[in-house]
This record gives sequence, C-alpha cells and structure tokens, in this order.
Amino acid sequence: MPNPFSRIIPDAEIYLDPNVLDDKPEMAAAVARIFAVWASIEHRLRFLLIEVVGSGARSAIAIL
Repeated sequence: MPNPFSRIIPDAEIYLDPNVLDDKPEMAAAVARIFAVWASIEHRLRFLLIEVVGSGARSAIAIL
C-alpha cells in the first residue's frame, strides 16, 4: 500500500517510534505546539457547542 507521502518525497519512511525525535529537539517542540494548539481548538469548540445547544452543559456533554 503506497503511503501518501510518497507523492511529495518518493522514498519517505514513517517511523512509529516514540524516541524518533530524541535527536531533533526543535522538531519535538514543533510537534508539542501542534498538540497544544489542537487541544485549545477542541476546548473552544466545546464552549461553542454549549452556546449553540443553549440548554446547559449537560446536553452539550452528552452530544460531545
């Protein structure tokens, strides 16, 4: 099965190893920022859902 990165980088490899960024601290920091931004987006979406539902957090949490 071809991996989607092969269109951009023909011989790309994917490593599913938690230690793959040990020698790349600047990239590890960028990945951490991505997760932090995504968590912030989800947090704000929860508040938006509560506002849209309008009947309080109980219904919004049940939908979420």
